[in-house]
Amino acid sequence: MKRTTLAIALVFLSSCAREYVFEEPAAETKKERPFWWVLQKKETGAAELHYEDKWYSYDAEFDYIRPGEDVMKNIIYGQCPIDSAEYKVTDKESGEVLRMETFSQIPCDPCHRR
Repeated sequence: MKRTTLAIALVFLSSCAREYVFEEPAAETKKERPFWWVLQKKETGAAELHYEDKWYSYDAEFDYIRPGEDVMKNIIYGQCPIDSAEYKVTDKESGEVLRMETFSQIPCDPCHRR
């Protein structure tokens, strides 16, 4: 009885494994990451961010607020010291710039949406 159960389990597992061997891998799609996702890779206090995935290169330069009069301008300024960001996405294969944007905190931009 144990041998029969073991043999059936072995045949079942080998048939499952065979399907994965002969299956074609799923086609990978080029998908650009959103700014808020790339922003998570930024180190605290860094003025620049450079991140690369398989297809794209992401670059951002940050301008920080100055302590003093700017701090009380908006509630968000107290929570996030970044005043604005220059964001650029480049295709690694062609070298073409796909997106170039400037994000600022007024109005509240993608990094502050919840």
